[in-house]
Amino acid sequence: MFGILAKFFRFSGRENGNKFKLSIVIGLIEALASAMKIPAIMYILIGLLSGKPTGKYIGGSVAIMVLAIVVDVICKRYSTVLQTEGGYNASAFMRIKIAEHLRYLPMGGYFNSNSIGGEISSITTNTMEILGDVAARVVMLTMQGILETSMIILMLFIFDWRIGLIAAAGVLIFFGVNSVMQNAGKKDSERKVVCDTELVNQIMEYLQGISEVKSYNLLGKQAKRLNDANEACEKINTKMEMLFVPYHFLQSVITKITGAVIVACSAYFYINGTMSAVYAIGMTISAFMLYASLECAGNYSSLLHVVSVCVDKANAILELDTMDIDGKEIQPENYDIRLSNVSFSYDKRKIIDDISLSIPQKTTTAIVGPSGGGKSTLCNLIARFWDVDSGGSDTWKRECKRLQHEQSDA
Repeated sequence: MFGILAKFFRFSGRENGNKFKLSIVIGLIEALASAMKIPAIMYILIGLLSGKPTGKYIGGSVAIMVLAIVVDVICKRYSTVLQTEGGYNASAFMRIKIAEHLRYLPMGGYFNSNSIGGEISSITTNTMEILGDVAARVVMLTMQGILETSMIILMLFIFDWRIGLIAAAGVLIFFGVNSVMQNAGKKDSERKVVCDTELVNQIMEYLQGISEVKSYNLLGKQAKRLNDANEACEKINTKMEMLFVPYHFLQSVITKITGAVIVACSAYFYINGTMSAVYAIGMTISAFMLYASLECAGNYSSLLHVVSVCVDKANAILELDTMDIDGKEIQPENYDIRLSNVSFSYDKRKIIDDISLSIPQKTTTAIVGPSGGGKSTLCNLIARFWDVDSGGSDTWKRECKRLQHEQSDA
């Protein structure tokens, strides 16, 4: 769990990572303010059970509660703003960083399998949206639950170390089950991201190729692919929910059993005279507060592996080898465009079949044909937006793949 949290902070960059870290510090203060409800309750109980006038006890307890609520509201506001800014900026800056990196990738092979309707489109849309919105909330709410749980256990240790040990043991068992749940959902989390990528792939491919789909009567096949991708996403999301439900139930049982043990032990210690009535009642109330904070940490942490996979996918783009942009300067003899025995297919349907052409520099060439005849496809092949299946595309008597970055951009 903590490794994934650290990975997300590194991914966010220094500036946004600092915002998340500041949010955690503010969250620690917020958790402390939330835990102050315990001494406030204890203080008023002392007044009620002491037989003395309760005015000052009620006033003191109300003052503590009001201060805790004010601090909690202020901290929640600032931490939420920092989380929102950090998540949005991390996603936006990573999109820009990926776009800058893509400028230096070769336009062949990789782009054919990962361009519009592929890995890149999915990462810059769906993956970045998850990291900018969902991931930031998942990470910070998980951290907040852990911090509040830690503060409550600290308070329990201060008032009675025995109850503190019981609470700590319950929390350790809880996070043990949580760790098993995360490992069990690791493969499905990866599969979910793959299915989301494929869904974006099919949507973008369908939209981009709608003219070819209509022209070559591929509507049924393409619609089936899109429906299959949608059904695959539905199945994996349902599978993940069904996988996590038993673990969430077990975590809930553990928190309730821990609370019940705290209540029973508090009553036992009171009966034996080793704990005052005030402390016994206070510990009983604290058990319910512990349950709420643990539930928050446990429920959101089930999505941490999805966050981890999304971070890895974004980083994988940045690790791709770029072109040599400082290569040899080319001074072409002319700017002719030539295709030699070029063939190209959409899926298994051949669109361009063994075409050769030569377009001399400073001339105008019209490519004429019926709708769906392959005119746009031919232009895309000449521009090297796609790779040919066979044959060659030469520009200025040079193979396009050998052109340095600045000239291929031109």
